[in-house]
Amino acid sequence: MKLRLILFLFFIQTSSLLACECMFFDSIEEKLQQSDFVFFAKVTQINDQKVRGFSDSPHYMLDSRYVERGGYHPTFQILKKYKGKLKKGREVNLHSQWGNCDYFFEKDKEYVVFGYYDQEGRIATNVCWPIILVKDKSQLNTINKLK
Repeated sequence: MKLRLILFLFFIQTSSLLACECMFFDSIEEKLQQSDFVFFAKVTQINDQKVRGFSDSPHYMLDSRYVERGGYHPTFQILKKYKGKLKKGREVNLHSQWGNCDYFFEKDKEYVVFGYYDQEGRIATNVCWPIILVKDKSQLNTINKLK
């Protein structure tokens, strides 16, 4: 318990040093242009426990049960492609850095994801890119108008 408290305090203390550099992001239209891909998809699986560094990640150290709710390394089933080469029906795995800028995805939820290919060619995104939890399909009308 003391170790978790110490880690939590350390994490809070250093979080300003590790903060994301995108306090405000560009308009959604500009991010559409900057994105390598944009898709609407459902999270079918959370892969955090399979990824190297899981047990050492700050997310796990602060709450080892977070994976019951969701995670940072999801598998998506693509339902619609708005931009990029990813095809409808394809399953893709999102890569995360285990950092403060990672986005927390919930299993079985649907999202519109704007993202990029990282230096190693992996599919990536973070809180600096628009990510929309779709609760009502009418939300997709806004994205449809951007194309």
